[in-house]
Amino acid sequence: AFGSDRTGLITALVLGIAGVPAETIAQDYGLTARYLLPRHLKAHPEIDAANYTWQDLQREICRPEVMLAVLRDLDERHCGVEGYARHVGVSQDEIDLIRDAMVV
Repeated sequence: AFGSDRTGLITALVLGIAGVPAETIAQDYGLTARYLLPRHLKAHPEIDAANYTWQDLQREICRPEVMLAVLRDLDERHCGVEGYARHVGVSQDEIDLIRDAMVV
């Protein structure tokens, strides 16, 4: 709805390349709902904002279990996020640069 899926996938790839565990990536993806909530409520005035929480939005849009399933699929089909990145044309040198930039 807000590009959170595309952004979430790119973020998951970068975090995975940096060595962040899949569970942490999924939790981070789920937290997106906290920051999307004001925009979501503005876009949907029919929602009762007093009784609608970021957790409600998370259950609808940013479910951590969906991100875990995506990461599992990348593991099974491409040997992980690095394998997927290589599959879509990211060179090993570029992967190493991403890792070096993210891991201090």
